[in-house]
Amino acid sequence: MAVVSNKVFSGDQNIIRLSHKNFFDGSKVQLGYKYMEDWYRVTKEDIRKNGGEGLLRGSYNGSPSTALRSVYPEHNWDLERFKNKPRKFWEETRNQKKFFDKLYVQLGHKTMDDWYNVTVDEFYKYGGGGLLGSFNNSPSLALQCIYPSHNWMPWRFKTVSRGYWHELVQDQAEIRRMIDWLSDRLSIQNLDDWYRISLEQINGWIHITSAKDLLAILRSAYPQHKWHDKSLLKTGFHIKASQHEAHTAVRRLFPTHG
Repeated sequence: MAVVSNKVFSGDQNIIRLSHKNFFDGSKVQLGYKYMEDWYRVTKEDIRKNGGEGLLRGSYNGSPSTALRSVYPEHNWDLERFKNKPRKFWEETRNQKKFFDKLYVQLGHKTMDDWYNVTVDEFYKYGGGGLLGSFNNSPSLALQCIYPSHNWMPWRFKTVSRGYWHELVQDQAEIRRMIDWLSDRLSIQNLDDWYRISLEQINGWIHITSAKDLLAILRSAYPQHKWHDKSLLKTGFHIKASQHEAHTAVRRLFPTHG
């Protein structure tokens, strides 16, 4: 009796699989797909419009990629290429690393420093939106986790995690590392030079959005120094920045002159 029951069950399963295959075969025609590769761009909305919402939700947890792998098991599917990735796909470190290695090539990067300019939009454009969501939508946080051996300077990223600057001000050692690095780029030789720097010059290297934030950073880096708040809060005046640039140019022309 149990054997007969199993046969019936197996027969029911085959009927279900056949009906699902018929649905996807028909959808392939309706969607204008000519090759199996075309399925990589299918969305839940595409399947819903063709009447497959119940099928997808009831049998495949709402996942087009899971459905297609079940319906066409003979095809060699590449999960990374699906527009809608399977649930938990991005939780696997190897999948994360594979995506970043590929994105490095797609964006034309030559060195790891090129990552500092990556944007959230670029992640979504190349299919990494779900991955980025695992890292609070922060490229800097994701990259530091994927490539932990690299000596990252998080303050150089175009996009940093929420609350990063507030946390950074509490870390005097990291603040000093940042200020020393920035000083080299801006040819700052003494602390008074900061009064003659514009935010535009600073943002060419680090994205500090206001003179108030700069003041907090400098105070943290050099707590013993007596800063003239009013003068520093005027940072951004082009005339002062131009004076500093001219002064720096003269120093380079006459390095030994007092």
